[in-house]
Amino acid sequence: MLSVLLYSDIGEIVAVVTRYFGGIKLGPGGLVRAYSGSVKNALAGLSVEGKRDVISLTLILDYSRITAVRRLIESFNSEITEENYGADVSFKIEVPKNNKDSFIRAITDLTRGEILITD
Repeated sequence: MLSVLLYSDIGEIVAVVTRYFGGIKLGPGGLVRAYSGSVKNALAGLSVEGKRDVISLTLILDYSRITAVRRLIESFNSEITEENYGADVSFKIEVPKNNKDSFIRAITDLTRGEILITD
């Protein structure tokens, strides 16, 4: 079972197999085939999604900057998770952790410093 998981290139995963004795003696080779086969079958039907290491930021900006800020967010492979519209616009976003500093510089330049950024 462990070999199947290690060579699956999936990453953080665990498998648990429970065997209830059903009266048929499989022997050591049969057990290995049964356990590894059940893990292979489970992996074959598994939908896999990549894990992103992100950091959450809150942006508070003027309405006139919404379109430009949205484009910048998309260009950094970031995602808006929450939007609030009041006197100002507030976006909660998720930015890839390795792009945080360059994103903050770019958005500060884009808005000429007229944006509030909080963690």
